[in-house]
Amino acid sequence: VLWSLESGHWISEEPFELSNHFPAAP
Repeated sequence: VLWSLESGHWISEEPFELSNHFPAAP
């Protein structure tokens, strides 16, 4: 899943933003 690869980068960048865009993400 490409999203998974990109999400990994976003999480490293800003986990706060990620959860805001993807509340379903762990």
